[in-house]
Amino acid sequence: MRKTLGVMLFVALACPAPIVAEKPATRPANRLAKEISPYLRQHAHNPVDWHPWGAEAFAKAKKENKLIFLSIGYSSCHWCHVMERESFNNADVAKILNESFVCIKVDREERPDIDDIYMTALTI
Repeated sequence: MRKTLGVMLFVALACPAPIVAEKPATRPANRLAKEISPYLRQHAHNPVDWHPWGAEAFAKAKKENKLIFLSIGYSSCHWCHVMERESFNNADVAKILNESFVCIKVDREERPDIDDIYMTALTI
C-alpha cells in the first residue's frame, strides 16, 4: 500500500500540470459575439481577434497588408472544439495569429458555399 501511494505521489509530482486556458468569461467579447450562428458565438471570447466572413475583414487585410487566416468549422465537429480549446484559447497562439493575420471564422452550416469552395480547393 505504501509503495503504491509512493508511486502515485511520484507520478503526480513528476507530471507537469496541463496548460489551462484562461476562462473565456474573463475576456472581452470579439466581433463574433453578435453573430447568429451558435458555432461562431462559441468563439466570441477567444483571445483570437476573429472576424466574421465579410467585406470588413477583407478591407482590414488589404489595409494592413496581412494574409487571411481562415477557420471553417461547425458545432458538431469534434476537432473544431479541440482546436478552440487547445489553440484558439491559447494567448501565445492568439498573439501570433492577431499580429500576423486577419482571422476569419466561418460556420460551414451557415455558409456552405464558402465551405464548398475551400473543400474543392483541397482536391485540386
